[in-house]
Amino acid sequence: MNTYYTWSSSGLCTTPSYTMDYLMRHEFGHWVVFRHPSSSETSVMVSGYDCNKWNSIKTHDSDSLTSIYG
Repeated sequence: MNTYYTWSSSGLCTTPSYTMDYLMRHEFGHWVVFRHPSSSETSVMVSGYDCNKWNSIKTHDSDSLTSIYG
């Protein structure tokens, strides 16, 4: 983990910490070949972090996973 940032394992959105569940969802997305979207899609793969907005799996993410792996 990058110690430059403040991390939270509680799952709660507290400023300025990043949540571990968001990070793991985002990095898992890279593992299953998701990329950062070029637009502002509602996806855990958006590169700009906003815990209140992106701290869950979104429809776009599950639809993408299904389209790739069935």
